[in-house]
Amino acid sequence: MNWARTVTLLGLAIVVALFVATWLTIPSGRFETMNLTTGRWETPRVDYPARLFRTGIVARDEDGPSVFREVDLRTLRQHVAIFYGGLAVVIVLIGLAFGALRRKPLPPRAYVAIPPSAPGSA
Repeated sequence: MNWARTVTLLGLAIVVALFVATWLTIPSGRFETMNLTTGRWETPRVDYPARLFRTGIVARDEDGPSVFREVDLRTLRQHVAIFYGGLAVVIVLIGLAFGALRRKPLPPRAYVAIPPSAPGSA
């Protein structure tokens, strides 16, 4: 197996492991909700590493005297899938650029010695 294929497959294995670790830290359900009035969590919390992906999808909802902060978990799952899917595509494309589909590795290059030029000849 050539080195480009080995590095590509190793990179894809790491991406899959990171995806699974992130996916497992997203709780089931539709929303992660915190009551900002009482400071209590109404639903299970999103843990790291999935917490890194919830930036920008936090919504503030006022329901009468109570104020809630909500994270749409369906959107969070989409962000995680798109990020790791894109990362896997980039790894595959880089692997293809370096020859991951070649059947045999390239032979070592033969270097031709250039004889030194004689003094006075240019």
